[in-house]
Amino acid sequence: MPDRELLNYSRPSGCGRHLVLLVVGGAALVLLLACVVNLPSCATRGTQRAAAPTPPGKQPPEPPLTPDPDPDPGPETPPAPEPEVAPAPRRLPAPQPPPPATPPSRPDPTPVPPTPRPLPPPPPEPKPPAAAKPEPKPTPERASGQGVTVTVYSLKDAAALRKDLKPGPGQHLVVADVEVLNTGRAGLRYTPQAFKVKDKTGREAAATLKQFEGALLKGELTKGQRVRGRVAFLVPATAGLALVFHPAGLKDPITVKMTR
Repeated sequence: MPDRELLNYSRPSGCGRHLVLLVVGGAALVLLLACVVNLPSCATRGTQRAAAPTPPGKQPPEPPLTPDPDPDPGPETPPAPEPEVAPAPRRLPAPQPPPPATPPSRPDPTPVPPTPRPLPPPPPEPKPPAAAKPEPKPTPERASGQGVTVTVYSLKDAAALRKDLKPGPGQHLVVADVEVLNTGRAGLRYTPQAFKVKDKTGREAAATLKQFEGALLKGELTKGQRVRGRVAFLVPATAGLALVFHPAGLKDPITVKMTR
């Protein structure tokens, strides 16, 4: 009897029954989750409890039945309607300035290789200066007689042999390169004064007495000897000259005509 009354007391009716089912189901779900989380610890505790012997004469107390706190809650009060909240106004994004217009890209021009320019021609090699042509050696002029031979190698107009041998107005200084050879006389005396020059008109000019380099001096030649030197003259003209050799001891002078 007491058990039936307890069961009848704990059996709700109406809406309360559904609430009880919800509460019981929620509690069972919570316990299930707790067991799943603490499964190792629960297993350990169950093993300990199973291993511990229950003393004789003592039974574990039965858990008391918890009465329903609200057996008849009465009609369910509908929840108060929530006040409508006006949606907050949306802020429109600020207008962004349009991006700057990008000029159309132009393709890079293809570089054109420069046109090779022809190299300038090399400068002409400098030609060596033409060697001065040597003056042709004049052909010696000769005259012989009375055992004596006179040779004139040259008769040239000289600018100046010495400072005091400068020709005056209307005069020329000429120098004769002469040689005297004794071919058949026992002795032959010679001096610069034994030489004269004669132009084509017959005028004669004696040799100067001034000494200069290479001048012919006085002396005597035996048979087979020869002497060579230079003799200077002051003449009015150089054309058509002839050299005259007339030393002491010769009856007639020896004349060498100059063809040049």
